[in-house]
Amino acid sequence: MKLDPTYLSTRSRKVDDIDETRKLYKEAAKLMRQKKGVGLAANQVGHNERWFVWQHGMVINPEIISKTGSTPSKEGCLSFPGRTTTVRRAKIVEVRYIDEQGKSKEKVLNGFHAIVFQHEFDHLNGVCLF
Repeated sequence: MKLDPTYLSTRSRKVDDIDETRKLYKEAAKLMRQKKGVGLAANQVGHNERWFVWQHGMVINPEIISKTGSTPSKEGCLSFPGRTTTVRRAKIVEVRYIDEQGKSKEKVLNGFHAIVFQHEFDHLNGVCLF
């Protein structure tokens, strides 16, 4: 697996075959760690699907149910090494997704975790920082 910008500006399609997608988890997580990242979306590695990996596992077919508050966030991106910019993010997000075990999850995230989730979620919607 390698970084591949083919689908970076494309809204990703919903994952239908969760078992096939789950097979990509270890490889994507390994690449994320090698690149010293905290998240990596499927469309950053050439897959036009709605999933990403982050420090807490795999997120499949994510949804943001609600957002609360606003905070500036200085962010970089593995697809654009060495570049950073400041964006506004929600302080708190309520999210729903399927994890790498195939279990449905619903969580309230705040601070850094909320920011990372929103950043990767943006990628899946074809939104890039640069």
